[in-house]
Amino acid sequence: MPQTEENIFPGFSKLKEALHLAKSSRSVKEVLDAIAVAFRPFSEETLLVKQAYIRLLKRYNDVNRELEESRNSLHEKVKQLERVTAYLDSILCNISEGIVFINKNGLITTYNLSAEKLLHHRAEDVLFKRYWDVFTDTTFGFSMKEALEGHTSSPLGYASYASEGKEEQELEISTSFVKASNKLQPGIILLIRDITERRNLQRQESLRTRLQELGELAAGVAHEIRNPLGGIEGFASLLCKDLKEMPQQARMATHIVEGSKTISRLVENVLSYARPLSPELKNVEISPLVKELMEAVEVSPHFSKNITISFNAQAEPLHAWLDRQMVYAALHNLLLNSCQSIKQVGTIQIELTKQENTLCLSITDSGEGIAPKHIEKIFLPFFTTKPQGTGLGLYETYKVIQSHGGTIDVRSRQSQGTTFTISLPIRG
Repeated sequence: MPQTEENIFPGFSKLKEALHLAKSSRSVKEVLDAIAVAFRPFSEETLLVKQAYIRLLKRYNDVNRELEESRNSLHEKVKQLERVTAYLDSILCNISEGIVFINKNGLITTYNLSAEKLLHHRAEDVLFKRYWDVFTDTTFGFSMKEALEGHTSSPLGYASYASEGKEEQELEISTSFVKASNKLQPGIILLIRDITERRNLQRQESLRTRLQELGELAAGVAHEIRNPLGGIEGFASLLCKDLKEMPQQARMATHIVEGSKTISRLVENVLSYARPLSPELKNVEISPLVKELMEAVEVSPHFSKNITISFNAQAEPLHAWLDRQMVYAALHNLLLNSCQSIKQVGTIQIELTKQENTLCLSITDSGEGIAPKHIEKIFLPFFTTKPQGTGLGLYETYKVIQSHGGTIDVRSRQSQGTTFTISLPIRG
């Protein structure tokens, strides 16, 4: 419908008539009366427009106020969401366990700071990547693909984990399958703990208990052997005297005496190894002790010119209260073992550090390494893989370190080398 003056203002035609009449009027009064009549509906329409404007302005103000209240409410909710998000992020970042969430499509959507430290992958290299692009299907001791497809979670499990260039860790893995909800995709959440240190302590405690039991058993057996052995040696000596005129029989009796003495020496050795050590503690600077050891090993017949020994220590002098002779002998055993494990060309690295009130000395060689099945046996007495070995060197080293209130840890990979780490308390 076209816009006309009549559509916009219904009294416009009357106003035109009034103006036309005013032009033809003979007196001013007639003109004013005609104009007043014409403008009456205009005034009424103006009043209606004004009232409509007032209503519109009120509605505008009401809507504007409602929008402002909605904006303020939304802003407050955003602030609350930011606070909750920051709170949850703070918990995720500061919790000691690694937390990883993998959704049903295999995307990693949660990966906290502890997971970064445990798994040695940065969050930016992991988040929103496919799980199998970062880890293997069975990295955590179960098939991730089967777990996601079957909507199942495994019970508490354990896995050995080693990223490139890092030492192997023992991880405890707790899993839970999260079911789908209105706002959450289904998936698997992993709770990861590093139990390497705990397992090492458990192994050390187990070894200590076994060595104590073996020591008590050895001492008991040696004590029981000594008495009849003394009788055998005594009677064999008397028999030698009585058989002076019978050389062949006397020679046999002499063999009995020599054999008895050999067994007696072995019994004495067993008793000495079974006895607890009593170190005489003195304040000793460690670096000169290590350098003296290196010089002694380099002139040893077990040392090859194809072996390079290096020593790295902290700048400040490091002292510890220990029995210098005992610790020297223990470290000498370790260095000789490292030399013997290197068949051709290789290196031995000695590193001395201080961690709070503990002195740490590590010896790392590039030798053949130790088979996994032998790792937990190497400190046991009489256990050896060497044809000419006695199996008492590492046992004695363990006893020396233990008598000083320290610990000794071994980590090894076959064909890659071995690291012995000795930790000794620094007493004031």
